[in-house]
Amino acid sequence: MLGDESRPGCPGAGMKKVIHKPVRQKILLDAIQGLVFPGRPVPDTKPKEERNQDQVFDIEGLLLEHDGQRDIVFALAEGFIVAARDSCARIVKCIQKGEIQECHRLCHSIKGGALNLMAFDLARSAEHMEGRLKALMEAGAALGLGEAGEFRTMHKELEMKIDALEKQLQAAETPDGQADH
Repeated sequence: MLGDESRPGCPGAGMKKVIHKPVRQKILLDAIQGLVFPGRPVPDTKPKEERNQDQVFDIEGLLLEHDGQRDIVFALAEGFIVAARDSCARIVKCIQKGEIQECHRLCHSIKGGALNLMAFDLARSAEHMEGRLKALMEAGAALGLGEAGEFRTMHKELEMKIDALEKQLQAAETPDGQADH
């Protein structure tokens, strides 16, 4: 799983279980049942390795997650693409202004949305950029010319992966040239 971080303060605050991102419907329902029916064993709430992680977009997995409701899946995906493009445009401005923290937040947002959408390739690229930005923040460094060039390259990669996601979505949406949702 991408971005897995432990939360050491949680058990001290009374939390017995943590649901890891990306949250999947079955895992959430199983965890709730474990709370409602305390005698039942609660399954592991950490998602198993996602299937088809080499694909740009796991449309079959996402349809399975949403009970085959194509309208919902395509609306989610289309909305995510609009939001991801907006975030990418804002990333460019952040790079130009040297706003590392905001750029990091935007990459984190793209990564989370991509994981929820099962767009693993895009999520990996966003996670890579997010990690590099986090390293700069932790070092207290600023965006120099070299780093700005590196981040512009990573940004272009994000844009290309969003384009690929959109093309795969369009192909899945219109297999015979007619939109079927």
